[in-house]
Amino acid sequence: MSASEQPDNGITIEIDGVSYPARKGQMLIEVADANGIAIPRFCYHEKLSVAANCRMCLVEVEKAPKPLPACATPVNDGMVVRTRSPLARRAQQNVMEFLLINHPLDCPICDQGGECELQDVSMGYGRSDSRYGDSKRAVPDRDVGPLVATIMTRCIHCTRCVRFLDEIAGTHEMGGIGRGDRTEIGTFIQRSIDSELSGNIIDICPVGALTNKPFQYSARAWEMRARESVGLHDGLQSRLYYHVKNGRIKRAVPRHDEAVNENWLADRDRYSHFGLESEDRLTQPMIRKNGKLEPVSWEEGLQQAAAWLKDHQNRLAGAIHPSASCEEQFLFHRMLDALGGQEDFRLNLQDASDRQPPRLFDVAVEQVEQQARILVLGCNPREEMPLLNHRVRKAARRGAQIGLLDVCAHALNYDAQVQTVADLPAAVAACSAALGEPVAGTTLALDAALKDLLAGEEKPLVIAGEGVRNHPHSGWMIRQLRQLADAGRIHLNLLPEGGNALGAMLARGGVVSNLPALLQDAEKGWVLYQVEPEHDLLLAAHLQARLEEGAGLLALGSYLSPWMAAHAEVVLPLAHGAEQAGLYVNVDGLQTEVTAAVAPPGQAQAGWRVLRALGGTLALAGFDFHELADARAAFEQAAGSQAALAGEVTALPASPAGVQWLARTPIYHGDATLRRATPLQQTRLAEEAAQLRMHPETAAALSLASASAVRLAGGELSLCLDENMAPGVVCLPRGLAQTAGLSLEAEGVQVEAVQ
Repeated sequence: MSASEQPDNGITIEIDGVSYPARKGQMLIEVADANGIAIPRFCYHEKLSVAANCRMCLVEVEKAPKPLPACATPVNDGMVVRTRSPLARRAQQNVMEFLLINHPLDCPICDQGGECELQDVSMGYGRSDSRYGDSKRAVPDRDVGPLVATIMTRCIHCTRCVRFLDEIAGTHEMGGIGRGDRTEIGTFIQRSIDSELSGNIIDICPVGALTNKPFQYSARAWEMRARESVGLHDGLQSRLYYHVKNGRIKRAVPRHDEAVNENWLADRDRYSHFGLESEDRLTQPMIRKNGKLEPVSWEEGLQQAAAWLKDHQNRLAGAIHPSASCEEQFLFHRMLDALGGQEDFRLNLQDASDRQPPRLFDVAVEQVEQQARILVLGCNPREEMPLLNHRVRKAARRGAQIGLLDVCAHALNYDAQVQTVADLPAAVAACSAALGEPVAGTTLALDAALKDLLAGEEKPLVIAGEGVRNHPHSGWMIRQLRQLADAGRIHLNLLPEGGNALGAMLARGGVVSNLPALLQDAEKGWVLYQVEPEHDLLLAAHLQARLEEGAGLLALGSYLSPWMAAHAEVVLPLAHGAEQAGLYVNVDGLQTEVTAAVAPPGQAQAGWRVLRALGGTLALAGFDFHELADARAAFEQAAGSQAALAGEVTALPASPAGVQWLARTPIYHGDATLRRATPLQQTRLAEEAAQLRMHPETAAALSLASASAVRLAGGELSLCLDENMAPGVVCLPRGLAQTAGLSLEAEGVQVEAVQ
């Protein structure tokens, strides 16, 4: 770079005899990394603050009286640095020797073996023998939960884990205890690590002190093959690698993508693959004979399924999980449409008055951290999209104003102005009024801080989530928010349901159905695709009523749920998303093609193959292809012809009378695989999900003030009286056996106090 091309703060430094451009204020290690110059390090991490406590990155700087740490030394114009001089090498070797004094020689049994930074650096900077003859220090291991294993004798006190939990996760769960050679890294008061991002401390630990507990001792790094994939538990679609050995996924680790998930991975994407080995995986086709499901061949299963579809032609309804691939979404829609049926992927829809399908984020995920004003509306971003919440936290740390408007004051990991409201539509109307777009009938007043947040010069970003999307009056709220966005009053990021809702929308050309109306139709035969009806359908009670009235059920999925076992006439086993190739579209419109990480178990087949075979058996047009590429090409053609749909204009819904029962999905219960991932279900976050939370006033209104638990149709839930909840609202946790199939209709949920 010439002097004329350098920015205003551009300088030039010399490293090992070569001149390099740099930016004034950069740390020396950043310049070295940008130019491929290797400097050993342990405590430094590009996403964390500088600690400078391992001293492994000592280098010689001209005119400095002693070696300086490259991670904590800002560059100056004309600086001369030597990274491989005798002084620098001697300093690095001495630090390495001290670090190895107390480190155990247990590499053969350490899960970090083969990918350990300490191993790698010691090869270049360590001695072949030890001059230390005394006994090594031993540190007891701590139980920090079911996800992270600790072998703290290996710890070199780099504090990466401490800084990650402080700065990225925002949970402050670990720290240094003691001084000198008695320093230990651990959790405070012997508690567990409960962050939704806790698994990342495994990746950033440079030694084997923190390892993957469910994976422990099951494979060596060099025995596994990496397969690129994406996380399908939310619309972000975090990039990851599945590590595979002997046809089984052993672990998942993050794949760096600065625009999506940076270096990080949410725990549910990291550990959900354990659900693939559940005992109720479907491995062969089944048909009902004499009232019982019996295994059959694929040929017989397809023939029976095709005959069932023909029998129900023109009176079919279908539901497909929004995490299914674009090709599966397209073929399922094409098949049901050709047979005169209707189907939908919006499984939790209660209000179909707004016919607009999900849309891309107005503000790309990577740009969320640059926003000055963010309103979180009807949403718990830590649970709904953990790594989007990480971007919101970064914005907060930069000084952004953050507001939360919901029925509960969620435990966010950043400061926010919070207002709890029982009537979310009224809250949306109040926001609209604060933005200069008054709504007739608005009576709710926003707190002054939230008014200030919305009324600033820069457009606020509104992040709306499950509370808006699944509300009984979601149509009105979403239409109102879209009008505000279209008028230039706000940016709108509406979190979609499932991992591929945007791809599902494109697969249908923007055409959507009215799932609540379909569930009321007693004449329909139902086709479920990767859907566990008792957990995945918010209005599951309606489907149960239809099934008990004699409606038929055809199920295609990876698991056999109790309702499917009781009612399905034909069951066809499908591969999971990690076991098949497919195309996925995330909330920013990024399309990702993934390949199968492993083969599906038993006779299970990729979904697109099963749908193609069904369409071929039925002699439907558009199913005479044999390759996935042909299905993808057909999807892309549909995605290029989007229909223009308008939402119905309705008045502000009336404020609810009495207690409202609203459904919310806990972080580890959102889909069938998560619900079967044993390590996740053993966490404190999953344990806390099995609670019914309500304000003490609400409990008194329901005659539950003195109860310790409540009994529902499916079982008992502990009762938690929470003053952070708005009075008059109960959030019912979904995905639990105790709440399976419960109705959320106006009559409410029947509960009984348990003393």
